[in-house]
Amino acid sequence: MALMPAPKTKPVAGLPGQFQNMEEWNAFTAFASDTATKAIGFGHPVSINGQAGDGTATVKALADGEVFAGITRENITTGDAASTTTYADGDVLGVADEGVIFVLAGAAVTKGQKVYFDPSNNKFYGGSATGRLPLPNCEFDQDGVADQAVPMRLRIVPGNDPVAAAA
Repeated sequence: MALMPAPKTKPVAGLPGQFQNMEEWNAFTAFASDTATKAIGFGHPVSINGQAGDGTATVKALADGEVFAGITRENITTGDAASTTTYADGDVLGVADEGVIFVLAGAAVTKGQKVYFDPSNNKFYGGSATGRLPLPNCEFDQDGVADQAVPMRLRIVPGNDPVAAAA
């Protein structure tokens, strides 16, 4: 029995927060925090916000002036029963810091473009504009169109500077 009825058919695109392929990747475990200030969704950039009692990191939605720590992984067992796409304070989540992960494009993007995140609509762009946060060491891995999941290649380098939104 074949697992895929048409093996040469291109697989469907993933969802924000899912890895695109089986390339090497890395993620760390963290707890969501400060979600009342800004919700953390699947496939969103975060910064480290502290440390839980057991030594595990706490993360919050990335904001201007903070250090980019990675992209949140999709999780089907969040504690927020009212939603399947956001985390609540205290939820355990994975944060990808290396690999190719799906994010939601805000406009057409081109493979190789640098990545900018707009916290006002939680979408990713291939160009800078007012309020968008540059994501260091990230680029789009394929062309994509607005409002669809597109793979983004990331690799967090220790010691990155805080991001600064375009004015």
